[in-house]
Amino acid sequence: MHPWHVRPQKSGKGSAFVIDAAKRRIITNAHVVEDATVAHVRRLGVPKRWPAKVLHLSRVCDLALLTVEEDAFWKGMEDVELVDTPHLQDQILVCGFPIGGDSLSITSGIVSRVTLCSYGTSTNKLLAIQIDAAINSGNSGGPVFLNLQERQVAGVAFLKHASSSADNIGYIIPKPVVDNFLQEIEVSGHVKHCCTAAVGFICQPMENPYLREKYKLSKDQSGCLVFRISPLSICSQHLRVGDIILEIDDKQLADDGTIMFRDDERLSYAHTIRMKMVGETLHLKVLRDGKELHLSYPIAARDPLVPEFHNLDCVPTYFITGGLVFVPVTIPFMHHALGAQWRRVAPVRILDAMMGYKSAEDQQIIILHQILVADINFGYKQGMIQLKDFNGTPIRNLQHLAYLVDTCSEEFMEFTLDFGFRIVFRTRSAREESQAILEQHAVPHDRSPNLQDCAGQRPDLAPAVAVDP
Repeated sequence: MHPWHVRPQKSGKGSAFVIDAAKRRIITNAHVVEDATVAHVRRLGVPKRWPAKVLHLSRVCDLALLTVEEDAFWKGMEDVELVDTPHLQDQILVCGFPIGGDSLSITSGIVSRVTLCSYGTSTNKLLAIQIDAAINSGNSGGPVFLNLQERQVAGVAFLKHASSSADNIGYIIPKPVVDNFLQEIEVSGHVKHCCTAAVGFICQPMENPYLREKYKLSKDQSGCLVFRISPLSICSQHLRVGDIILEIDDKQLADDGTIMFRDDERLSYAHTIRMKMVGETLHLKVLRDGKELHLSYPIAARDPLVPEFHNLDCVPTYFITGGLVFVPVTIPFMHHALGAQWRRVAPVRILDAMMGYKSAEDQQIIILHQILVADINFGYKQGMIQLKDFNGTPIRNLQHLAYLVDTCSEEFMEFTLDFGFRIVFRTRSAREESQAILEQHAVPHDRSPNLQDCAGQRPDLAPAVAVDP
């Protein structure tokens, strides 16, 4: 995987449906239209294709809104009604245009499960409905009807379980997630923080009796133990490590980290958080030193140490010196570099670092991704390993590294990697040979465009705070 390369253009197709005919709004999956240079839509039974415009897109909840400007497209068009999350065993119909033909396909099934799952490459889990009806390539973005005659839609088809050991497992995006997406558009006119609300802490289950006894949890109480808090969040001003979360927004938290959803169904407490709008107040009941406290604070958007979405919170970025290719760790990078199963094959130390919180707003995890072979780096074979410091200076981010290398006046450049590994170059030799290395490996520049714009400029580093281990 080379971050200086642009992928070739390709075409694709998906399904969509009208969610608001009066406002001329069409909804589909974000992954159907993301990065599209042009998009066209076609009405059922009509051969003509109309040019469409992407109005809003959220990779977090995998939804996008489109419109068509031509009046002819909307003649006689009716929208649908989104209904509340269906119950287990409810009958559903999946409509769309999957592979295997050009005409409308309708498959039937039932609701198998209501759960939280990851949308695409995101580590952010959202509410999803599992169904046993077939969802194939091309179905993405289409409506899943609870009642076709009444035009009642249970959600948006978006994912198929691709495991070879599983059959007939598909997922749809339910009304609460769609509503969150549409509400932010209605309130702010754009999509930026949809389904990204975060509590600012990590907690663990308290099912073990000795753990409960240690932290003075009575038999009538249940909750989860806070063991890590984001030092940059408002949460750090209210919670402490060792607090026990008993209730979230007046909903009792079980020892396994779940809350009551409806009837006999339970979901992770994360569902309550993700469905809140950024800026809303979060209400907690906590147990601290054996005493119950009520805490409240405004909820903020997730700002993970490792960015999750291309062109949303990260772009392909790199810096090369002496043939060493340095990149910041992002979810898109890990996915493209190591494949869809990157969580299973990535170095444990990098996965561990990814679990942390930021100690500064501009902090990045920088890794040595690969080494472009040259005489100057002979004998160095490290790759996919975290960079710790340069000539004794801890590295804050990739721009910081580029500045330190560009302005280095010492005789040697020393890169200290994880585990204490060292890579050393003579400064003059590294600068003299860098261009030849780039030409030999057909690399156009020693850094990505965003770093070219600030080459030689001292980065204005944000204040750093201490992070609990």
